[in-house]
Amino acid sequence: MHYKSSILFLGSFLSESLMAAPLNSTDMHPLGRPELYRENSTHAGYELIFYGAIPDENTRRQAQGPGGLQPRSTGCYSTADPICDSGNGATNDLCQQLVLDLYDNPNVEVGKSPRQMCLSGGTDGYCCISWGTEIDGLFKYDFADNSEKILGKCTTNGVSGRMENVAIGPGCSALCMSKRGTHCK
Repeated sequence: MHYKSSILFLGSFLSESLMAAPLNSTDMHPLGRPELYRENSTHAGYELIFYGAIPDENTRRQAQGPGGLQPRSTGCYSTADPICDSGNGATNDLCQQLVLDLYDNPNVEVGKSPRQMCLSGGTDGYCCISWGTEIDGLFKYDFADNSEKILGKCTTNGVSGRMENVAIGPGCSALCMSKRGTHCK
């Protein structure tokens, strides 16, 4: 009898000490960047998740130019054509929902620290857009037109594409759309 009660005590102790710790903003997500915040999508059943580097003066990657922004006049194209890739394709329907969410909430500020937005669709996984440069003063609408271009052209094996040196709000950066938020290939 003493043996059974010792095992029960030990089992109870181990189960309490092995409980999962809650996630915090510095935990890395499988997509490669720490989660900064979440918001409900305007479309039921979807959630928009923002990932990016925690602001730190030693690791911050800033745009070039006056005021920390890269001027559009140095190689930034507002009509760049998407470069498609057949790997890491996101579900077309999920990416369509992400683009609709960007258009439906045009005046929602994104901020410069998040550098990827992913729409989570439960079993459909993610559709993400990411950009390579911190740009201040961004709104959801700043991503809508270029994301729609990628969605319209790059649908082989799901949605996966990239636009180089494209105008995003007041700045210029690469923009990617795929099932993961880091890189497009």
